[in-house]
Amino acid sequence: MNSKAQLFTAILTIAIQTNVYSKEVYVSPNGNDNSDGSYEFPLKTLEKARDVVRPYVGKEDVIVYLRGGTYKLNNTFVLTEKDSGTKKHPVFYQAYKNEVPIISGGVLISNWEKDGNYIYRASTGGKLFRQLYDNNKKAVRSRFPNEGYHKLNLWDNRNKTIQLKKDIMSDWLNFSEIEIFIQMSWSVSIMRLKDFYPKDNFDILTVQNPESNLVFKRKFPPRKRNQSFHFENAREFIDMPGEWSLDSKNEYIYYYPFNNQNPNERKITVPNLETLLRIKGDASNPVKFINVKGLKFMHTNWVRPSLKGYLNIQAGQYNVEPTYENIQYVERPPAAVIVQNAQNIVFERNYFNQIGAVALDLHYGTKNCEVVGNVFNEISGTSISHAKLSDPGVEIHIPYKPKDKRELCINDKIHNNYITNSGFDYGGAIGILSGWPVGVKIDHNELKDLAYSGISVGWGWTHEINAMKNNMIRWNKIDNPCSLYGDGGGIYTLSNMPGSLIYRNYVLNVKRSEWATGASTKCFYLDEGSGGITLQENYAQADEGIERLRLHVTGEIKVKPKKFDMYKTIKSGAGLENEYKDIKKIILKDE
Repeated sequence: MNSKAQLFTAILTIAIQTNVYSKEVYVSPNGNDNSDGSYEFPLKTLEKARDVVRPYVGKEDVIVYLRGGTYKLNNTFVLTEKDSGTKKHPVFYQAYKNEVPIISGGVLISNWEKDGNYIYRASTGGKLFRQLYDNNKKAVRSRFPNEGYHKLNLWDNRNKTIQLKKDIMSDWLNFSEIEIFIQMSWSVSIMRLKDFYPKDNFDILTVQNPESNLVFKRKFPPRKRNQSFHFENAREFIDMPGEWSLDSKNEYIYYYPFNNQNPNERKITVPNLETLLRIKGDASNPVKFINVKGLKFMHTNWVRPSLKGYLNIQAGQYNVEPTYENIQYVERPPAAVIVQNAQNIVFERNYFNQIGAVALDLHYGTKNCEVVGNVFNEISGTSISHAKLSDPGVEIHIPYKPKDKRELCINDKIHNNYITNSGFDYGGAIGILSGWPVGVKIDHNELKDLAYSGISVGWGWTHEINAMKNNMIRWNKIDNPCSLYGDGGGIYTLSNMPGSLIYRNYVLNVKRSEWATGASTKCFYLDEGSGGITLQENYAQADEGIERLRLHVTGEIKVKPKKFDMYKTIKSGAGLENEYKDIKKIILKDE
């Protein structure tokens, strides 16, 4: 350490001893954790910055500035009640002006070698992952067919087999790591292959457990003829630039690069860490007054589907134990950023990109938290998840009435966020999902190009009184929802939520995918048990045959007609407010 650095370190030590510490601490990927955390001599890791400022949070307006560059995390960065600010002295973790700090859970794959005419191979070192990014462009996990889907013939419930048309399947290498994706109305079942054999004019497919026991045991989503499906992750499927597959048994990845470029001259990134940031307090001592601003979260992983399959019951919640007659148990996917037992936490103008499961999850015990002006792009699952659903270990139809009211999510605001290209890896996921909220305000968000529903509020399929009430869904613009799956909507609700309002939302470009099966897509869909809701001055633009409003087995619903033609008023008022319209430019910079 040079003399100047030693001097700054000495000043920092004195400041700590005398409680005269500066409000600003800097951290940089090129920093040094033995430095003083100044602009000239930043720290290197988020953990060190957190520990340095911890004695001063709540006493001063502490700001941890993240300089530009990539912070490659090997472990989740955790903030607890020890890191709380106060209303008078909040804590900020934010980007330094005009710089882009990237919080990444990815690792680079290098040392590629030719394995055929156009395919390259590299060692994974035993890593397991489900996405690959080439110079920040998402590659395609090898699939068959390349475009569109096959149609299955029927499900044989007695023998727990799936009947397919003959000659679709083959005795592919690495057979047990190949997966079938079956679109089941509003959902998807991803199952690992076990075996197949010819019978008459068909091929009979079996899948591994636990997938087989789960899919044939549950009643919903329904097993129907002609459901669309495709296969993924065989080397034999790689026949187009940008396709790749993983052989985890032999620890190799295979890749056909874009434009026949040498991958050793590219930055090939795969996800390695599930959760980048966790803000978690105790019910008796929640985390408070932390602001996260201007950060870019990237490259998160989720490998459970590769080990046990993924059978989505609805809204991205996956089966772990269904029983007959639609008694079902689910678990919740992981998130890149998760918040539990926290109050007055603000996420503003962050960018979530190339995320392997859920992007941002305000899970439980949140109060007066705010998600504002963030961008979500290329999210494998749900972009924003909020409030408990049926976790942990609660049957999905049981009304949520927690004995400990502190686990409720109360008066949170989700507004002015831009969400696009969400939910295609794990079908049935949602743009914005709120399970059992109290007083949530979902306002002025803009959502575009979603695999399934745009905004979904409520859970449980129940008319019974539960924790929900006073939820607001207002001034949102939802463009091209349900572009792949059916039986959903631009805005979708479940269960009784007295005092709730759906107001001046604009849903457009609603179509029915040619591959969807089952019930049709709707613009506004109030499903089983929905009650205590007023719909007022909403507008929908959709293809012919698409229902603008569907009330299905609902309770008391008030639909207030428009007093006059308000199309222009609703259209102009929906979506991002002027202060946040610039956030869409973030994606254009990537392109």
